[in-house]
Amino acid sequence: MSDIDVKNLAFFADIDANDAEAIQKLFYEESFLAGDTVFAEGDVGDILYLIVDGCVRISTKIGDVEKILVTLRRGAVFGELATVEEDFRSATAKAVEDSNMLAINRAAFTEMLEQHPVAGRKILGFVLATVTGRLKNTTELYRQAVDWGLSISGILELNFNQLIANNINIQVELQSGRILNGILLKADRGVSGYELLIRKADDQFVIVPYHAVVSIEFADKRQLDADKDSPKTV
Repeated sequence: MSDIDVKNLAFFADIDANDAEAIQKLFYEESFLAGDTVFAEGDVGDILYLIVDGCVRISTKIGDVEKILVTLRRGAVFGELATVEEDFRSATAKAVEDSNMLAINRAAFTEMLEQHPVAGRKILGFVLATVTGRLKNTTELYRQAVDWGLSISGILELNFNQLIANNINIQVELQSGRILNGILLKADRGVSGYELLIRKADDQFVIVPYHAVVSIEFADKRQLDADKDSPKTV
């Protein structure tokens, strides 16, 4: 393994220099180009990854819709649950930028804990804190992902011509925290997923990619329900 300086990585922050050097040798290097999939949801995995440089996005699928859970950079670990038990991956990890990582499989991780118990306890503490913090941050995102999955499924069941004709107002919350209010003109499914075409109150048109959406709500849902229940005219 090439000489990677790990002393500024949180994973090794509180570990004695000699232990850190020995533990680093249990890792191996992996590199991924932007767009490469590190692992996919449903894969069997037993490897923990530590990002040395680059950026990785973790996402999950709700029905046919992919939802971003978290974006990770230098010093972050992911796939950590695989060091406890070999199991199916619960999410997909994809490199957003060219990324270099250190990887360790479950057998080597267990060897590290046995051979370096003091350092191992510190590393386990770091991993536990990572898991706990990530669960707190992603529980709400999972809920929103389910809501979004149900919402987009509902959209597809609606008559798009009716939505346009009746000027149905929607409110869209984006990952950035921005709120969009306007009229839904179209909901297209492309190669990369769903895109919404919205006309705002100032008559500007906005195309919103599905992965940027946290939630979507029909402001005129009662009007829409009434329209659906009323007799149709030709």
